[in-house]
Amino acid sequence: MTACEDATLRDIDNKTLVAAINKGINKGRIPASAAAARSTVERLRPFNVLTSTDGVTNGAVALFGKNPVRFFSHCKIKLARFEGKNMDKFRDQQVVEANLFQQLEAIVDCCRKHMFLSGDQDDFDSKNELTVPLKVVREAALNLLAHRTWWGEARVPSVNIFDDRVEFMNPGAFPPGTEPKDFLKRPHSEPVNEKIATALFKGGEMEGWGRGIPDIYDLCKVAGMPEPEFDFVPNYVCLTIRFKTPITPYVSGGVNGDVNGDVNGDVNGLSGVLKEVYLIVLMNPGIKIKQVAELRGKSESTVWKQLTALRKKGLTEYRGSDKNGGYYLVKK
Repeated sequence: MTACEDATLRDIDNKTLVAAINKGINKGRIPASAAAARSTVERLRPFNVLTSTDGVTNGAVALFGKNPVRFFSHCKIKLARFEGKNMDKFRDQQVVEANLFQQLEAIVDCCRKHMFLSGDQDDFDSKNELTVPLKVVREAALNLLAHRTWWGEARVPSVNIFDDRVEFMNPGAFPPGTEPKDFLKRPHSEPVNEKIATALFKGGEMEGWGRGIPDIYDLCKVAGMPEPEFDFVPNYVCLTIRFKTPITPYVSGGVNGDVNGDVNGDVNGLSGVLKEVYLIVLMNPGIKIKQVAELRGKSESTVWKQLTALRKKGLTEYRGSDKNGGYYLVKK
């Protein structure tokens, strides 16, 4: 790897680094002795991202940097939730300027926020699933981060969520002479930057060499979802994962479609704001105030007033303890 000009060990985020070491040890990919490392150099050593003189490389900054965009303006990812099936109207958008481990968590958090769990939103590893299972999201995100190219500063990866699908746009291309089906027939790995892919594997994120595409296909099949699609546009690869059931968290007008049978008749007399909160509770039984606030981009105090208004109308109720309870619709 090439030394990162002007970067020093002080530019490395030890919190991210220690978390990767611990996860790698738990997966048996890093020696347990690495847990005793106290210096940044010793902590970086298992990932092979130091120069021959123990200097900081470009890879070390991209993987573990505190502020990698200071050195690479394109070390970031764009995340967006659009209303409907095209890009006409944003509901949420953000640009995450962070290291690759933090970008991975940002992608998962964005999908968690906008693709709605069917059960307990505080337990990623339970049997409750996102509209797209969490394992599919993580595999697609890792595939994006491990295989993205770095030589075009204007090219930034993105994750775009629509009502019927999620798209992972990755700057880069498949290796010359290959296409997705080749990786299904004979799983193998050809990462653009092997050092970065290896570090993600050693840090406990990637599950195995060459398993990304086959795992995405297999997990979608098990979940009863449509087969993933790969499209190629100049300088980008787009992985599209279509939902088995479209998500409809936003309301503009009357309540209709598939949710009609579950909605009390009184909801049609609600204001647009209360109707939106009502549908969020409908689609997320047991949801907490904090989670509704995140979905709507409002303060918790504002959302509390809206949920209280729905409760007074006899449309919602709070069940359970203060710590573990949540809001549900009142069945009539």
